[in-house]
Amino acid sequence: MPFTDPSLVMIERLADEITEILMTTQEILVTELYQIGTTVDASQLANLNAQSIMENKTFEAIRLYNAGHPNLLATMSSFGNINEASLRALKELSTKQFMSTLNNMGDIMLNAITKGIFSGLSRDQIFRSVQNLSGFQDYQIRAMINTQFSNFSRAVTTNMIKGLPKTAKLRYVGPIDGRTRDACKEMFLGGALTKDEVQKEFGKYGDIMSNGGGWNCRHRWTWVDSGYQSASAGYDDLDQAKKAIKKDKFK
Repeated sequence: MPFTDPSLVMIERLADEITEILMTTQEILVTELYQIGTTVDASQLANLNAQSIMENKTFEAIRLYNAGHPNLLATMSSFGNINEASLRALKELSTKQFMSTLNNMGDIMLNAITKGIFSGLSRDQIFRSVQNLSGFQDYQIRAMINTQFSNFSRAVTTNMIKGLPKTAKLRYVGPIDGRTRDACKEMFLGGALTKDEVQKEFGKYGDIMSNGGGWNCRHRWTWVDSGYQSASAGYDDLDQAKKAIKKDKFK
């Protein structure tokens, strides 16, 4: 049985769509800035506002990212109160982080393109050099977007958990497969725990309520009675998932 958490499906869809736009934007920016640097004066590139250019060229990606938050919320199971001000603050923080990443990418790209022109590289050579930069490959961009949306999702869930009684049981949910970290397998096997028990058992992994198992993590802690069953892990029952983990063989 495949993992079918609607919120994870939404996150992956948004990441795919936004990544495609940003990968296309890379080539457009290289082409346009290369033309400026080679037909006018390469020194003029240093005077350009990379952040403004990036925001202009990635307008559709920014629109999709902002629209993604309410769409993601619509797929999440609601089991506690979270006020509108808190949701707005979490969304603004998420957007701020995304914009910071885009602006940083713009600065790095402009620097790489300028250096390439001064070195006498062709447009295609510069484009390949940009693609090889750390953080600019499609799987890296997709992981970045996945992480930011997942962090937003976990933050919303964590805020709802705060309103539950101390005796409420939580469970670590998400797909169990060949990509699952050892830490996430361990937390999944922890079963139903109270908030205090979760921190006592797994606090060694850091802020697990906000970050799950870390970068690009697909898991989160949620209330046991929030509608997630053991099959959410992609198996028919909890025992099957546990056996798969112990044998290190997954569907």
